[in-house]
Amino acid sequence: DEHKVALKLKIFIQNSSLYRFICATLESSTKLQKLREKLWDRSDALDRPLITLLWLCKNRSKLNPWLDGIALLGLSTSLSILYMGSANVPMLLLLWLCQRSLMSVGGPWYGYGWEPQLAELNFHALFLAPLFSLQQINLSSPVPSITVWAIRWYLFRIMMGAGLIKLRSNDPKWFQTWSAMDYFYETQPVPNPFTKYFHFMPKWWHRFEVGCNHFVELIAPWLLLVPNVGGFGRMCGLCGGLIQISFQMLLISSGNLSFLNWLTAVPALICLDDAFLAKFFAPFQKYSASLSAYLSMISGDTTTIANVVTTAPTRKIINVLFGALIFRLSIPVVQNL
Repeated sequence: DEHKVALKLKIFIQNSSLYRFICATLESSTKLQKLREKLWDRSDALDRPLITLLWLCKNRSKLNPWLDGIALLGLSTSLSILYMGSANVPMLLLLWLCQRSLMSVGGPWYGYGWEPQLAELNFHALFLAPLFSLQQINLSSPVPSITVWAIRWYLFRIMMGAGLIKLRSNDPKWFQTWSAMDYFYETQPVPNPFTKYFHFMPKWWHRFEVGCNHFVELIAPWLLLVPNVGGFGRMCGLCGGLIQISFQMLLISSGNLSFLNWLTAVPALICLDDAFLAKFFAPFQKYSASLSAYLSMISGDTTTIANVVTTAPTRKIINVLFGALIFRLSIPVVQNL
C-alpha cells in the first residue's frame, strides 16, 4: 500500500550517498550543528518544526526590533524582485524564511489558511528559479516538469479541499436547496462596492452560482492533473488554469478575502504555457530566442529539443528529492481528503 511505498522511498533516500554526505557534514561541523539546533530541532505542540530566524534572538523578551527587521527585510526583498522582474533561489529562500519566522509567533493572526498557503507556494518557487542568475530562464535548463506538476497538484488540493469541506458539512444550503449564495454576500468578511449588486441578483442566479461553485471546486480541478500527452492534455491544462483564474477574479470582484484569491490564482498561471501566452504578447516574440525555440519544440521539432535541452546531474538529483518530498508529504493530505 501507499505506506509501504513511502517507507521504501524513505529508505532509498537515506541510503543514498548524497544523504549520507549531508548528514556526515552536519555531524562533523560544530557550527552547522548549532545552527541546525537553532533553526530546525525545535517544534510546536503538533511536533512540526518551527523554522524561524527568531531563535537567533538572545533576548526573547524584546522581539519587536527583530519582528520589524524581518518584516522590512521581506518587504525590501519583495520590492527588489518586483523591480527587477526576476528572482533566484537565495532571494526566494530569504522570503520563505521571513514568512515562516512571522508564522511561528503570529498565533491566530497568522493562523488563517492563506499564510501557510503562501509559505508552501514560496517553497515550490525555490525549485522554479535559477540558483543565482537573475537572467531569463534559458531553454537549455528549463523549469523542471516535476515542479510544474507539484504546483498543479498544490492547486488541485486547495480547490478540491474547498469543495469537499462543503460536501462534508452536510449543510442543506449547498447540496439540497442550493441557497447558500442567498446569504454569502451578507456574511463575507469585507464587502466591496459591487457586493450589493451581486447580493440582489435573482434567486435563480444564486442557484446558478452554487452550481458553478461545485463545478469549479469538485470537477474542474481534475483538469489540472491530465497529463500533457498530445493536444488533448494541453487543452485540459489550459482550460483548468483559465477556469481557476476566472473563478478567483470573480470572487475578487464580489468581495474582499485579503490576498487569498490572488494567491490562489497565481499557481493557475503555471497551466498556461508560453505558446498560449505568446498570443497576447506577439510583438515581443522576436526578442526572445528561448520562446522561439520553445514554440519549435511544441510544434514537433525534435531536432530543436535534442539540441537545446540538457539538465545538469545535480539538478536532476534535486528534482528527484523534491518529488520524493512532495510525495511523502502528500500522503496524509490525500488521506484527509
